[in-house]
Amino acid sequence: MNLRTKKVFSDEWQAKFLPEPETILSFNHGGREIMRLLPAEINDFKESQCIIKKARTHITEDGLSSKFDSETVIPFGSEPSIKRSAEFADGFAKVIMDIRPGKHDQIRYLKTDSIVLNGPWKKIAICRIPVAGSALPELEWQELSAEDSVLFDAGYPFLNCVLEDENGFRFEVGLGDDLWRWNSAATLELCSGNFKVSGSNESITIDRAPIVFEKDAEADKRSWRFKWYFAWSKAPASKLVPSDAIIIDGAKLDVPAAALNSSTQGAICHMSAPSRRTFRKSLRSGFSANDNSTFIITGVEPHTCNTASHLDRPGNSSLTHWDVWDIAEFYVWGNRKGIPNQNILMITPPEGSNAGEYPITASLSRPPKGNISAE
Repeated sequence: MNLRTKKVFSDEWQAKFLPEPETILSFNHGGREIMRLLPAEINDFKESQCIIKKARTHITEDGLSSKFDSETVIPFGSEPSIKRSAEFADGFAKVIMDIRPGKHDQIRYLKTDSIVLNGPWKKIAICRIPVAGSALPELEWQELSAEDSVLFDAGYPFLNCVLEDENGFRFEVGLGDDLWRWNSAATLELCSGNFKVSGSNESITIDRAPIVFEKDAEADKRSWRFKWYFAWSKAPASKLVPSDAIIIDGAKLDVPAAALNSSTQGAICHMSAPSRRTFRKSLRSGFSANDNSTFIITGVEPHTCNTASHLDRPGNSSLTHWDVWDIAEFYVWGNRKGIPNQNILMITPPEGSNAGEYPITASLSRPPKGNISAE
């Protein structure tokens, strides 16, 4: 193995970070390569021209998650750079990408790392960003064939897409909590974006270019950050509840009104500080009073939201975001807090919700295996 190659893995899957020209990351599940992450493009430069400045993994003793950090520099022009941070848990990974334009320059064109998803696949569902206050919609499946086709092509991003193979294995790619960043082009003069999903049952490619300025446009000398995730699951959310499980109904917790979406005054936004405090306090209280127990927080599902104060940006009138990122973070945090008393946390959506069909949410409904490592 190349000495610069880093790995994060469990007994079921493996992520290899390859500092080589044509592949940034390779993800394998069950011995099969599912995903390849291709180099990004900044202005006239491609990341395949880069120099590796940093590549390292971080191991946690509890095995609940492991992290990879990297930094690449393109040694031409203004020397733009890309930092990536990827945290892997049991069934999902969260990726943060920071792009810097370099010395005295602007980012006029940015295409983030393209994603190649290797089949064979049976069908695909692409979810557009729903209106604020909405939960995940029902998956609208499209059957895939051997013929290449364009499945999505727009100037605005999609929320996520889910692929399923003949054996029921599902793989999901979605945006992080920063929906407003991915759609920045809509608020910038003479700027556009392009988001495309194309391919066949053998291979699907996701291309994302959130920033494309026109020739005469003025672009700020600023850095950009984008978050996204991918998740995998054999089946929809588990409905098996241990007979001795301790149930916490998330819908009945006394969540302050400031945690609700201002448009609907109904849906809880788990990105809000009041929601975080309420849910964590409830779980801490349960853990302190019980040992060797399974806790299930029910009635929790991701929602889109546009209340800017949830992002500590009260000066903005509206910033579109969604909270699946924070729910996943709460799952890892809760299981980590439960270790001293041998307690386990699982999070399940409401009865009849569509969320359980998505791999990211399904992963949270199962106990973590705690067998993730890195090298």
